[in-house]
Amino acid sequence: MTKLSILALVAVLVLLMRPSNVQGMSCTAQEFTISGTVLCQDCTKDWNTFAFGALPIEGAKVDIVCPDKGGRPVYHYSDLTDKTGTFRVTVPYNYNGFTLDPLDAIVRLVSSPTDCNIMTNFNKGKDGVSPTTPTVCHPDIVEFGLGSFYFTIPQCSIPE
Repeated sequence: MTKLSILALVAVLVLLMRPSNVQGMSCTAQEFTISGTVLCQDCTKDWNTFAFGALPIEGAKVDIVCPDKGGRPVYHYSDLTDKTGTFRVTVPYNYNGFTLDPLDAIVRLVSSPTDCNIMTNFNKGKDGVSPTTPTVCHPDIVEFGLGSFYFTIPQCSIPE
């Protein structure tokens, strides 16, 4: 292949993989799902436990807000994590006459029912994060996995 052909092929692949094509790639999907986990990270433990042994928080609250094209919030949903610390929210693409774009959704931590209740901004859990690339994309299923958000205990809190 010539260099021009290879560049053209790469350009086409990049366009097909862009997150903005999510709705186009899932012609029949009526909804999208946003999922992730909420964990407790304890700085008073040894390094390996702190870095790799975060524990799931059951009942942690997470908010998902989807704006319209003008930026006004038109969809809001709160979810509580299960015993594995997992939240999973399914959002319709069309809601009350508005077309929702998963790439405009904002997901953020709200609260923890445990003493591990100091929000961290790891993975933008405190400020809020928008999905970027679907982790699952089939004709009827579009899912965005956001990874983990973390709370910590008061002893680990850093004053702002």
